[in-house]
Amino acid sequence: MTHKRLGVCPPWGEIVGRIRASEPGAVADLYYLLLGFRDRLRSKVGVAADDLYHDLIVDLIPQIQRGAIRDPRRLAGFVTCVINRNVADHWDRTRKIRDREQSAERTHGLRSGSTDPETMAIQQEHRQIAARVLSEMPQRDREVLVRFYVNEETPAQIQREMVLSSNQFRLLKSRAKARFSKAVQASLPAQSPAV
Repeated sequence: MTHKRLGVCPPWGEIVGRIRASEPGAVADLYYLLLGFRDRLRSKVGVAADDLYHDLIVDLIPQIQRGAIRDPRRLAGFVTCVINRNVADHWDRTRKIRDREQSAERTHGLRSGSTDPETMAIQQEHRQIAARVLSEMPQRDREVLVRFYVNEETPAQIQREMVLSSNQFRLLKSRAKARFSKAVQASLPAQSPAV
């Protein structure tokens, strides 16, 4: 579609109707029509914009299909509200992760700066124990932990690709993390500090 290039107001009602009717190509047209919102996201969250934009489209389609947008001409305003909420959630998650990491550093002295051979050997032993415990976990638990904590994939991406609801993902991740922590703690030597 070339509506944006021609400077014409996007046909929000038409695109909403086409998506509700499950017309082929309607989702691609919506994706194109909303590209300006991706640029706004970039100015607010930088490199996370592409993921947030994709999540927006994925979340928007079922809402349109079930009639959550009563007046299709107001689609742009609806999208703006969703984006503002998603940006706020993104920064909230980022802050919580940063706070959690700083708390762990203070609690466990992770940034001791010490690189003596004994400390390096202990750290290597901890990494080996963690890797062994992870390899012994059920495949689904291991997958969610690696994808979220190691590969730093977004919850939305993991949920989509593992076919999980938001609640299923949170529950699976929480339980897997608890099992992992318990197994690692049980495997550490008694005098060893926590990983």
